[in-house]
Amino acid sequence: MKLEKNMKKILKATNQVPTAEGFSLIEATIALTTLGVCLAYAMPLFLYSKMNNIKSEVRTGSLMVSQQIFDDLRGIPFQNIAKQPPTASAAGAVISSDGATAVASNTTIPKNEYKVMGRTYKARVFYCEVVTGVPSECNDNYQKIRVEVLDRGGSVVYEMTAGFTNFR
Repeated sequence: MKLEKNMKKILKATNQVPTAEGFSLIEATIALTTLGVCLAYAMPLFLYSKMNNIKSEVRTGSLMVSQQIFDDLRGIPFQNIAKQPPTASAAGAVISSDGATAVASNTTIPKNEYKVMGRTYKARVFYCEVVTGVPSECNDNYQKIRVEVLDRGGSVVYEMTAGFTNFR
């Protein structure tokens, strides 16, 4: 009797239509919706990261440009670097943001353009700025030089100031 029952069960099991396995349409829709929501929250993070990378590249490139300008200036004899800022009405005079008068470079430094890391930069060099009104900031043995590196729009991306001393 047991054998007969077991045989009937086996025959029934083999004659049954196999059931479909996998995801239903509702399960797939829920999974895709969940994935979409997660990606919607993560996308701004990717964009923010990309923007920070670009800003970092621009700042690194502008730092390299300013270093190149100061290296070029180190190659010029100290006596050949401009010593006095012009009057406010002189051609090439620039009133800087802190109210000081400075003269833009009249040498080949800076160049018209600098190409660094696939980007193009422009720069301005200011010699002997009188910021504090102390005349000793620019004399026969010391000069203060400021470099501004500009982006495409002409706004200052990086600024560096250095003092040059005439060693005897």
